[in-house]
Amino acid sequence: MEVEAVLLTGGASRRMGADKSRLLVGGEQAAVRLARELAEAFGQVTVLGREPLEGHAFQQDASDYEGPLSALARLKPTADWIFVCSCDLPLASAGDFRKLWSLRQEGKALAPVLKGRLQPLCALYPASCFAIFRQSFLSGTRSLMAALKEFPVVEAPEAALHSAGIQPPALAGANTAEEWARLLDTPHQVP
Repeated sequence: MEVEAVLLTGGASRRMGADKSRLLVGGEQAAVRLARELAEAFGQVTVLGREPLEGHAFQQDASDYEGPLSALARLKPTADWIFVCSCDLPLASAGDFRKLWSLRQEGKALAPVLKGRLQPLCALYPASCFAIFRQSFLSGTRSLMAALKEFPVVEAPEAALHSAGIQPPALAGANTAEEWARLLDTPHQVP
């Protein structure tokens, strides 16, 4: 499997009120847990953020809180496919990531759609997308959603996720403490 997993840990976490990467899930920091799950699913993990995680490749953010497009624009992919994951998915597991991988289509990005919203920070991208991210960022774009309009993205609605054996909350991120608590309180089991 030619996949590099990328874990984004450098967000400002303004709405959360605390560093999302350090929130606890089952007694373990969210970023550490997700890096382990990504490594189990894909092998190679690169952390993009303010500080490294032991045992994983690391690319430090160029500046604090400039957004995910800034970090992704600087990434030099080392595989044909890049699985991008933010650190605010408290329920995601290696099995969920592998099942999402199984939904890919050659040459197209793949992102889940949860409650009608595209989830570009739990998504699979062909390596060619990163040159487009770079160009978009250099031309002044700061929104990842705007950059996504430059290449084909296959949307995986909740029905497709269910068909692949993924419970949609597993791929949901949390922006607030209330969302985080609500996700951890769902019937889906944290690995």
